Amino acid sequence: MRFQRVVSSCLGLLLLVVFCNAFLGGSPAIAQSEATLYHFGGGTDGGAPEAGLIFDRQGNLYGSTSGGGIIGGCELGLGCGTVFELSPSTGGGWTLATLYTFQGGSDGAGPAGPLLMDVSGNLFGETLGGGHSGGNCLEAGCGTVFELSPDGSGGWVKQTLYMFQVVSDGNAPYGGLALDSAGNLYGTTIQGGGICSETKAGCGTAFELIPQAGGHWLEAIIHRFGSGRDGYAPAAGFAFDGKGNLVSSTALGGLTSANCPLGCGIVFELTLSGGQWQEQILHSFDFTDGSDPQATPVPDSAGNVYVTTYEGGSGLGGTVVELSPQPGATWWRPQVLHEFAFSAGVLPRVGAMLSGGNLYGVTEYGGNNAQPCRSDTDNGCGVVYEMSKTASGEWQYRVLYRFSGGQDGNYPVGVPVIDTLGNLYGTTLYRGQTLDTGTVFEVKP
Repeated sequence: MRFQRVVSSCLGLLLLVVFCNAFLGGSPAIAQSEATLYHFGGGTDGGAPEAGLIFDRQGNLYGSTSGGGIIGGCELGLGCGTVFELSPSTGGGWTLATLYTFQGGSDGAGPAGPLLMDVSGNLFGETLGGGHSGGNCLEAGCGTVFELSPDGSGGWVKQTLYMFQVVSDGNAPYGGLALDSAGNLYGTTIQGGGICSETKAGCGTAFELIPQAGGHWLEAIIHRFGSGRDGYAPAAGFAFDGKGNLVSSTALGGLTSANCPLGCGIVFELTLSGGQWQEQILHSFDFTDGSDPQATPVPDSAGNVYVTTYEGGSGLGGTVVELSPQPGATWWRPQVLHEFAFSAGVLPRVGAMLSGGNLYGVTEYGGNNAQPCRSDTDNGCGVVYEMSKTASGEWQYRVLYRFSGGQDGNYPVGVPVIDTLGNLYGTTLYRGQTLDTGTVFEVKP
């Protein structure tokens, strides 16, 4: 798949894990109703949505596809990607409108991270490729940050806010953007920041984009990764905690072991002090509690942070960990809430969404429906799950839906969103064996 091809070539990051059939953890699925709202064809409508969806105030859904659009260009000639809107139709069903089709080159290519909408209805996002090329950037370019604004006549106007450069600048933005009250944007890049000891492509950066007069934006690198026990290769975006600090994770770096020769990854916080951003490592994973966190952390109102790891734990297929601040200490106390294994879903690429005190998320693989998917080592086509607290304070995990790999799609890799009725909406990267297709789905309680 598109992201795994990129990261494998850049970092050697994502490893397929062969799971033992002895791990059968998790509770059985409850009866849920799943509906496929849209099937991507991989043509002008786009294909391979790698990110989740967002709602506007009218109940329309917005998302992006990493492929499709103008066929013949960009990676494998499968298109440079699109931004779309999915609107409920009168009498039932949903209608897709393509808001923008990426051209590649300086226009950007391969939007992969989640979109962000401001209070005025403008959409912000990132492309993994496109923009400037050369140096240690990907063949498709160093990546861009873009904005789509309604033109008042039913159309949308696209503006490239920033094109990442070569050498010391970041490149390959992926995890999505965060917006503060002053209108500044924050994000991370998987690579870049100058040559570090781990890779000539750079260990990654954290950046800020500041709006300027005349519609221009100024970029500032607020952290360069890869020093000592620092993490590197941040594939996650930022979340603001209750104090206005930026919290995120890196997929690699931190503690090393036989299971994590490049480091199991960290969770970190950036705090603004005296006009400078200071990094504090909140937790370094050691594989027993997880490794390879690619997910944006989720803060709660009590100051705790929930983090999902792609691998590690006793089931080898990732974990959900709660990090709690400790008075007077710089480290945060970790508590493993769930270890993913086999039939209950494995390898959650993205984090969970917190709603009503419950966590909702997806796993890229697992669910025990391996036959329709790519290989037996997949151990299934992915699941949608819920985690909720019991009266005793324990967290209970349950599978809400198992994908079959047929028309319902396979490999969900975007954080789901929830509506006021408790219905969950998300995307799958593929549909069957076909590259650059995918679906938009709804799971009803």
